[in-house]
Amino acid sequence: MSDDKLRDDDKPLAENTETICLEIVKVLGIANFDIHSYEQSFDLLNCVAAFAMRCEEDGRSFQRLIDKTKSLEVKNGFIPDRRATADAPPEVTEEMVRNVYVASSWRNKRQPEVVGALREAGLDVYDFRNPSEGDNGFHWSEIDPAWQEWTPAMYRSYLMHPLAEVGFAKDMDALRAADAVVLVNPCGRSAHLELAWALGAGKPGVIRLSDGEPELMYKMAAAICVAIDEVRAALAAAHKEGK
Repeated sequence: MSDDKLRDDDKPLAENTETICLEIVKVLGIANFDIHSYEQSFDLLNCVAAFAMRCEEDGRSFQRLIDKTKSLEVKNGFIPDRRATADAPPEVTEEMVRNVYVASSWRNKRQPEVVGALREAGLDVYDFRNPSEGDNGFHWSEIDPAWQEWTPAMYRSYLMHPLAEVGFAKDMDALRAADAVVLVNPCGRSAHLELAWALGAGKPGVIRLSDGEPELMYKMAAAICVAIDEVRAALAAAHKEGK
């Protein structure tokens, strides 16, 4: 990517591209990278393009883009493999996420396992099934045992019920306080709304997959995992988003 091959109005763009690539290469410790290779530069920038656009939109700094890039899965051979093994769980430090919101379903039998594993890793985990000692979480049946027979109008009305307001406030307070969100599949609409809210707020989102239909928009997440050790490694690599 030499200047003599570019028009004058292309030079600032080329210089900015080289500057960004050089910074990413330096921070990630990438070896044998040819900054003058258009193909390598394009591949590297493409790897972080989606998050770069989000940084542009919400004002996050370039350093946070670099921090986020470190947590991405290996996709194009440039990013070193930082995933931990089951025998050596990653050590959690003050610079990493500490407070995790686990979003899932009441019917998901894997949710307690994920909560327990993350707590064993030294993380503070919000468990919607047991938000605090003696609290078994919100249930629609507390409002009406026949809640499954509600019409849409009844459902909308009962969203304003004091018990629903309290349950919603507990989960939202925990979501706002979280450094990151882990979505544990299979799960429903509420869990996906929680993940979407967190991503929009600039928090790292990690998805624990299960069997089911592929979801294209899961690409928004910082990491897509198929095992609990991958979830722990992704959280250990994800830095707090400027709190």
